[in-house]
Amino acid sequence: MGVAQFADPGLLTKTGDNRYAAPEDAERVIEELPQIKQGFLESSNVRPMLEITTMMEVSRAYASVTRMIKDTDELSRKAIDRLGRP
Repeated sequence: MGVAQFADPGLLTKTGDNRYAAPEDAERVIEELPQIKQGFLESSNVRPMLEITTMMEVSRAYASVTRMIKDTDELSRKAIDRLGRP
């Protein structure tokens, strides 16, 4: 296993499970003495507060649409009841 850097990272294609594949003709630089440092953390690419806020907005929108569907069903039921009376 080696560590490499690519001149154009846009040429890499996702293969799944955080893995990428490079075309055979991609320009790559192999790191001769890569360093792995213990105790360091990789920074996250997720902004938790933004994601929680978005999730709350989606949840509220879902609840609103669900309520609207129930109200429409209730209106239809009432209309059918009124039209069905002699």
